[in-house]
Amino acid sequence: MRTVVLLGANTALGRSIVEVLDEREVEADIRQAALTDSIGPGLDAIDEALLSEGELFVLTFSGPMADGLVEGLLRLGKPVLDLRDQEAREDAPYVWPGVNPDAGADLDGPRVLRISVGLASPVVALMQALAPLEPKCLQISTYESAARFGQEGMDELSAQVRGIFTMQTVEPTVFPASLAFDAIPSLAGPEGDPFEADDQMESAIEAGLSAVGLKAVEVLATRVLVPTFSAEAACVHVELAEPCEEQVILERLQSARTLRWSEEDLMPSLDTVGRDDALVGRLKVRGRRLSLWLSADRLKRGSATQVALAVERWLQ
Repeated sequence: MRTVVLLGANTALGRSIVEVLDEREVEADIRQAALTDSIGPGLDAIDEALLSEGELFVLTFSGPMADGLVEGLLRLGKPVLDLRDQEAREDAPYVWPGVNPDAGADLDGPRVLRISVGLASPVVALMQALAPLEPKCLQISTYESAARFGQEGMDELSAQVRGIFTMQTVEPTVFPASLAFDAIPSLAGPEGDPFEADDQMESAIEAGLSAVGLKAVEVLATRVLVPTFSAEAACVHVELAEPCEEQVILERLQSARTLRWSEEDLMPSLDTVGRDDALVGRLKVRGRRLSLWLSADRLKRGSATQVALAVERWLQ
């Protein structure tokens, strides 16, 4: 039995990955590991012995220690799936589990592959379904959860909500501003560039579109932070090469991989929590232009399910 080491199993993202691997009964020895100061029940310390024993590593936390781990694993000849949203190696290619059935097949030897956490993968899956209709331009406004900032973000949102009801001010330390009962048009940290995260989303989606043969699509993304814990959504606008009937577009979306068509008019994003797929609906077609609503669970569909699919393909 092959050994998969989850680096950062103590994080919200790490726990979600463990749950999905268990649900799917992945036939591998799953080692849950954390840094020494985060060791708890069922967790191994990240040390030289563990790095030598592991055959595939999944990285879920950021910081200088994470960078050092990646370099050390490459020297040991180990493969790494990097799920860091902001600090992943820019030279590491993206893989798209669910969109590409073979994603994960080449996870052997000293290499790093990135998985784009969050809404990028469902958006790429949606565009893949529309590829025969020759999309020319994609504009998205995403409404993303506190899970963008990991467990620290989810904890800070909880504290801010409690603070409002108890008339106590909780100063933001993770978010760029107070998030509770608000929306922030930036996914940067308190001192970060408010437009950098938009650029990161555009680059990730462009890489995904290129992987499915859509290299000439113009992409424009605006990312908004909203007070949800893991449920996320996006308003998607696509311009096609030629006008298209609504029924043709609907048939393409209903047959899309990893997407589920929703007949609901409201489509609350909370309906996606715990789902392995993303929901798409509220289709409007005006000649060459279409708009729709997309929602997904960041921790499950946006990350853990992708990891499980990649690991399963690697084991094959």
